Amino acid sequence: MDSIVSVNGRLGTNVDYRAGEDRKPYASFRLAYSPRLRRADGSWEDGPTNWVTVKCWNMLATNADMSLSKGQPVVVVGKLRVKDYANENGVVRYDTIIEAQSIGHDLNLGVSRYVRLERERVESDPAAMDAPKPEEGSAYDEDGPADDYTMEHVMEGYAEPVG
Repeated sequence: MDSIVSVNGRLGTNVDYRAGEDRKPYASFRLAYSPRLRRADGSWEDGPTNWVTVKCWNMLATNADMSLSKGQPVVVVGKLRVKDYANENGVVRYDTIIEAQSIGHDLNLGVSRYVRLERERVESDPAAMDAPKPEEGSAYDEDGPADDYTMEHVMEGYAEPVG
């Protein structure tokens, strides 16, 4: 039986994207997360940082490579795996791995923009993997939201709520 987990944290590395042995897209990155701990006086502090390796394949790998970069907050859902190995001194170590089924930006910490890709076009034309660039003068620059964006910028182009 598989253990499905959901982990939110920040990318500790950029996405490592490559073709797997079967020539299918493969991506991996390290994810850091720290539990929030309540002190006796009621205040909060960060606990020790934990690290997990996230692995994904196929379109999820391609989309992760195009969408994610080091330091960004994400939510990852997937199968939990723990692998043991002996290091050069013979000490048994453990790697925690999540085989991702879904990855997304953590919208509690910022905004994101969704761009749907045509699957056939991406698979047949590698140049189609270049994500569209933000429009000139929009609230976004190439690295994400511009420093001076406001909620009006974010909502630009959206219809007013009904009711």
